[in-house]
Amino acid sequence: MTTIVILGAGPAGAAVALGLRRLGYAVTLVSEWRRFAALEGVSLRVLEALRGAGLHQALAQATLPSQRQVNWNGQQHAQNVEFLLDRPIFDRGLRVDLRLAGVELIEGRVLSVQTCESGHRVEIDGRQALDADFLVEARGRQAPALGKGLRGPETVSLLNRWQGTPGNTASAVESLADGWAWMARRADGQCYWQWTVDVASAGLPGKAQLLEYCRQRRRESTVARSFFGDEPEIDLQLHARSSTAILSPQVCGDNWVRIGDAGDGGRPLSGNGIF
Repeated sequence: MTTIVILGAGPAGAAVALGLRRLGYAVTLVSEWRRFAALEGVSLRVLEALRGAGLHQALAQATLPSQRQVNWNGQQHAQNVEFLLDRPIFDRGLRVDLRLAGVELIEGRVLSVQTCESGHRVEIDGRQALDADFLVEARGRQAPALGKGLRGPETVSLLNRWQGTPGNTASAVESLADGWAWMARRADGQCYWQWTVDVASAGLPGKAQLLEYCRQRRRESTVARSFFGDEPEIDLQLHARSSTAILSPQVCGDNWVRIGDAGDGGRPLSGNGIF
């Protein structure tokens, strides 16, 4: 029997694992689960696609509908309904979906992948190595690069999260001179503001000053001030990650394939969300 190992348990890796199980293949999935709280915006079309892939438990408690407000190039309007996805809840449900389908789950950090004509050997921190006939690389932008590839302008997404006053669930987006901001507020008062910016033109300060710089930029925005109000930002935290568009030079071989952002992280200035 063909031994299949999938690296990464995001929506792409999970959907492939469930699809392979429906075809009768044995699947082992290795993943380091996300360690920070995040809220992601998804459309109804994406929501239906995730359900179609079999992610029912992942979506059971994770989604909150929100009428998204848009301020783009000075034009204001209410866009289509956006569903806010609580990523930690989604990930917990995703693990349930995978286990119910018979996928073997291994939580651990992949140290290395050695590939030869006959297969692959996956070294995992603190665990026995895995041998695979076929490998699915689904670790997103954390996947090791294959050669030089095509890389767009360097962009970074700066996610600010804090505790505010409980209220209505809402989300909004705003275009800015050097990028754009996505913002969301949950009913329990958890607030999110993500600024996705072109690194070359933004003039970002050093890491120590970055949190305060984001707070200053947020206060300069009429849209953000109206959305969040003037209430204190309790337990304000910052998480930065690359959002640079990347196209891998090769996405498949005879016994491996790269999927999702591991193969085509090609959304310039993309922020939180599943596409």
